Amino acid sequence: MPGMAGIMEGDLRAVSRSARERHFECWSDAGVVMPSWNRGIPVHNGRVSTHGEGSEPAEIAKSAGRARVSLASVGLLGLLRALAKREEDREEPGAVWATPRIESLATFAIVVAKDVQDDSDAVKKLRIRAKGRRGPLRRAAAFVRFSSLVHEDGVADRANRLLKAAGSGTAVEPVAEEDKQRFDRIATFAAQEYPDAYAALADMEPRLLSFKDDLVGAARVAAGQNGGLLSSEQNLALLDLLYDGLTALIGPDSAQTDDLLVSQTAFDRARFHLVTLAGLRLLEDSELLVDPGL
Repeated sequence: MPGMAGIMEGDLRAVSRSARERHFECWSDAGVVMPSWNRGIPVHNGRVSTHGEGSEPAEIAKSAGRARVSLASVGLLGLLRALAKREEDREEPGAVWATPRIESLATFAIVVAKDVQDDSDAVKKLRIRAKGRRGPLRRAAAFVRFSSLVHEDGVADRANRLLKAAGSGTAVEPVAEEDKQRFDRIATFAAQEYPDAYAALADMEPRLLSFKDDLVGAARVAAGQNGGLLSSEQNLALLDLLYDGLTALIGPDSAQTDDLLVSQTAFDRARFHLVTLAGLRLLEDSELLVDPGL
């Protein structure tokens, strides 16, 4: 996060749950969180300042208008923190207050959930890591639910349950049998190669076959109109076509009711397979950049 000296750890993320998400990030300096669009206003000793040390009078005068923006930023901080606090105990939080330490604790919980089989030992490790503070444990649990597919991934689900138990002082909730069966089914599906995984989905949703043929055909026609290569506009249009068409067929925003067909895992793997088949170029900031199988 360049351009701001002495930045302390602090980061609120309010992120849309849709696949086309927009990020709003704030960073803090000495405890004051500044929105990303206002990072240039200096902060000293925990107070929003309208001028830096040693500023000339003219510079101070120019910054008068920015002071009002800074005060608005502090008010916005309070609203965002209140939002994150309100969302903290929800099963699907829409916002989280995440410092690097909270993210580190959440990552550690994933490792513990995978490697430490005994619940009591796992909870003890988490409490030691959090130095006995329940607040960070609860926020780390919210971060796991916010950033992971806890309804599809058994490890992420257990990490969430362990953190909630460590943060509340209660026993670890046992995993429901139907949840365990869903985790196992999705994990088995995700272990397949992309063509096999897509074929398995098409067996349950035959429209995926014609959608694949239509997308690949459209990509070939478009490339043929441009000397064999897709233009940036054509590529973007085809990515939109892929997203909109696939969203209607499978994934969390579809009308499917089957646990696998409605899963984000199925959507991600089908989407990545179609991108490869159609020869599309991925955008630099696109969520398609990362192979969901890695």
